[in-house]
Amino acid sequence: MVAMLERAIASSEAPAILETILLPETELAIWRRPVAPALVAAISATDLGRIDDLDQPFAIEGLDSALHAALGAAGHETTRAPLTVELTALARRFARVMDCEHLRIRVNVVETDACRKFHKDFVTARLLLTLAGPATQWIDGRDGDAAEIRSLAAGDVALVKGRRWSPEGSILHRSPPILGTGVRRLVVAIDPVEHETA
Repeated sequence: MVAMLERAIASSEAPAILETILLPETELAIWRRPVAPALVAAISATDLGRIDDLDQPFAIEGLDSALHAALGAAGHETTRAPLTVELTALARRFARVMDCEHLRIRVNVVETDACRKFHKDFVTARLLLTLAGPATQWIDGRDGDAAEIRSLAAGDVALVKGRRWSPEGSILHRSPPILGTGVRRLVVAIDPVEHETA
């Protein structure tokens, strides 16, 4: 695995990089990869404004069928099949890394400046994935006002430690500001269910 290590950040094009979140020094692990072509095509053919947000717990056992049904109920018609494949694989990988059997999965269409301030989530760790639109931004808080704002790319899978795991950690993230631009983002967040956001 060829990885780039920079202060508290590890990134690679190999999925095994996500396991480095278990190391004390890693605050953010990034698996750099594009959005799957089938999913790009499905999202391009979808009116994101007609999709409801999905936010519910799931068990790893039977995840594919439960997620398929939930996505359908939320209005994911064109994207339902490829999104089920994508999220089931990612959720299972995340569950192995975090050693948990239940997860909370959110799939949101974002049109505002939600979570516009840099912050750490009140979770153990969170998987973040942007499938459409500008992706999550982050800074190293140790740099103060001189901190460089950096961005994930659509398709990148990020695992970031939250305040429950690393209360003093320096990596902070936010949703990129898009209010008033007409841009829509399709964003996925996965948490261990026993450490839900307060």
